[in-house]
Amino acid sequence: MLPSYMLSQVYVQKSLKNTTDGFEFKLKNIIDTGTLGGVVSLAVDGASLPLASMTVRVGAIQRKAEEITYRNSLLVMMGAEVTVSVKGQPLAPGRHEFKLAVSILEAGRTEFTLADDVAE
Repeated sequence: MLPSYMLSQVYVQKSLKNTTDGFEFKLKNIIDTGTLGGVVSLAVDGASLPLASMTVRVGAIQRKAEEITYRNSLLVMMGAEVTVSVKGQPLAPGRHEFKLAVSILEAGRTEFTLADDVAE
């Protein structure tokens, strides 16, 4: 498990924004090259969201969150930006807290708890 102070620095501040069919936010790998072996869960303001509504993009590679597995993992190079997109209801204006749990092959289960305002 990675220390929470490191994980809080991975979130790209002010990246939370509504899209035409939901919302998205970005993470930037500033720790080390690693392998995303699965998305475990995502909750926004305490409400769990279905994995089927999420996609993860690293560079030109985009996958549905539920398709990312140990055998269908995503390599995330040091310095790479990761965009998490969620289809569904856009977020209301203001501050939102979200908790993302992922499986990183080199570090195990890792949870991010972050808060940001929806960009205008």
